[in-house]
Amino acid sequence: MRRTLVIGLALLAMACTGSRDVEPDRGTGTTAGGEVVCEEPRCPECDGGQESVAPPAEPTPATIRIATFNIKDFGPTKAGREEVMDQLASIVREYDLVAIQEISDARNRVPQLFLDHINQMDGPDYAMSISPRSGVHPDDRRSAEQYGFYWNTERIELVASPEPSLFPEPEDNNRFDREPWLARFQVVGDDGFSFVLATVHTDPNAAAAAIGALHHVVGWARERWADEDDFIVLGDFNAGCDYAEPNELAGLELSSTDYFWIVPHTADTNFTPRSACAYDRIVTGSNTAIEWTGAWGVDDEAYRVRGCRTTGRCGR
Repeated sequence: MRRTLVIGLALLAMACTGSRDVEPDRGTGTTAGGEVVCEEPRCPECDGGQESVAPPAEPTPATIRIATFNIKDFGPTKAGREEVMDQLASIVREYDLVAIQEISDARNRVPQLFLDHINQMDGPDYAMSISPRSGVHPDDRRSAEQYGFYWNTERIELVASPEPSLFPEPEDNNRFDREPWLARFQVVGDDGFSFVLATVHTDPNAAAAAIGALHHVVGWARERWADEDDFIVLGDFNAGCDYAEPNELAGLELSSTDYFWIVPHTADTNFTPRSACAYDRIVTGSNTAIEWTGAWGVDDEAYRVRGCRTTGRCGR
């Protein structure tokens, strides 16, 4: 029997049933997930970040929570602020698996510092898988950053072979400033639900083209993990407002019946009070959509903590 899967995106979340005989509720969900973006003066813990929330109720033993979190410019400066790391680590601990974008430490020290901080807190141990610096082509190196997957080792395990990988994008067909990072995971336990997770942070100035190319990323993943049939793409798509409008997205292969968009174009995953945009998204293969319980949402924990939900301003 397959396990129920609850998937949350750093600021966008979705829940999956994990049972092929349960039809998903494709109405408005109650889980939270999305992206946190603070304007100046910025709040330390949610500066530009995207964080996710799972359904309001505690998950059952047959559920997991997955989130996506764009922690804007997550480098040594932010990692050196204890209160920021406390807040970020406590958010990650709300989920079983978190995809993080925008790690910006050329010395590659921040990912391990963050894992250590997470594991200093009470609760199960977490593990991580960190990408090489994305933006591998010469004209993309100005945008280079890393992705990370962090997971609760009591609930999730990494399927080590084939190993996680950046999407090997041909230089003569360069659609990504930052190539997506992919890995395969399995829920701990007998016959645990398995899936390939791909995360991406697109260039806002070329978002529609990059989102369109995600179809090819999934195709490559199907060849790399040929015995897998569940695929989830999540992250900071910049898929809203002027960056990528619904009519642009509608014509993409990623919008065909082979895929299911958990987060609708009308969503607001941007906490900045000056705009309401569905930048952050979760997209599954149509096969995986059957696993979804129908719940998704936006996690505003960072705003509640610092009292900046209503004003868009966070104290330092």
